Amino acid sequence: MKMNICHICSNFDNFFIDFMKEQQLKNINFRVFCFRAKDKPFTKMDAPNLDVRFNFRNWQRYVFLLKERLVLKDFIDLYDHNEFDLYHAHTLFTNGYLAYKMNQLTNKPYIVAVRDTDLNIFFKKRIYLRTIGIRILRNASQIVFMSKNYLEELLEKYIPKKYHEELRRKSAIIPNGINSFYHENSLLQDKKLSLNDTLTITTVGFVSKRKNQLNVAKAVKMLNDNGYKFKYVVIGKTLESTIEQELKKYSFVERINYLNKEELIKKYRQSQIFVMPSITETFGLTYIEAMTQGLPVIYARKQGLDGYFNNGTVGYSVDPESISDIANSIIKIFNNYNFFERNAYDKAKYFKWGTIINEYYSIYTSILENT
Repeated sequence: MKMNICHICSNFDNFFIDFMKEQQLKNINFRVFCFRAKDKPFTKMDAPNLDVRFNFRNWQRYVFLLKERLVLKDFIDLYDHNEFDLYHAHTLFTNGYLAYKMNQLTNKPYIVAVRDTDLNIFFKKRIYLRTIGIRILRNASQIVFMSKNYLEELLEKYIPKKYHEELRRKSAIIPNGINSFYHENSLLQDKKLSLNDTLTITTVGFVSKRKNQLNVAKAVKMLNDNGYKFKYVVIGKTLESTIEQELKKYSFVERINYLNKEELIKKYRQSQIFVMPSITETFGLTYIEAMTQGLPVIYARKQGLDGYFNNGTVGYSVDPESISDIANSIIKIFNNYNFFERNAYDKAKYFKWGTIINEYYSIYTSILENT
């Protein structure tokens, strides 16, 4: 089926480049509308059909409707919207508001994704915008969540019960894919380990309270104090200097600010387990990257990866605030390491962009056939 999609995506990064390139392979016609603040740095990206617009000032981000109206005017003027069949908004509030307004103006359908910032910033902290969020959801033809946990959290905390069934009917759980480089270079090493060896735990993510590296370091210290020999490799730029300073107090912590994907895959292969029990997490691509290299994973309960696999399949979900839970789960994995190693390697294959784009294509087709 021929179709022309307009993607609305304010936070365009390498993840979206992979998404769009795979859509090209599917022969889906599309444009990508990316909007940024005029006075905020932006790295130019080589991406298909991308239109980057600088149409508001950074301070206007805090006045939601003012910023959205400025962006909307530019969005309307930029394109001949008669050419589009459907809008795909990649966040609920910032992007979804534009799709909702275009639906009012043109009657064109839209799908909308709900992400971490939608739940933990907009719905949670900007209470005056909740009515708008619910309106965007109710008018969408399809709602996409990265995990079932986020669907349940949204309904339980922020949506009146009278709308629950309506929103469930049009909700889909679709994970993110990872860069094909990791799948093309996947590796199962069938490692022979002993808890008497020095073993490496790795986290990849911005150093911050949210990513929870400090509690992982405390769990590693607890284990080392009990006779184990663990090294903790923390890869990622520093967002919160106080967390960085605390990590430096631990002699077993190795800090790496940045690695390209070729260097990163080597680090994964030198590690034995990936641990990142984030306080909040929409999905977390780095878990899957690590799994392609046979690394078992530890992740936070009711966040990100939790719910995709039965607990104890590729690793364990933990209470991110419990040092002992993190530490005990690390030992449980090492006590049956090759079971988790094989499962992690096998399950990572589900997260290929080709498979995921097929799901989106089916959604687009279903909406357009019934419009």
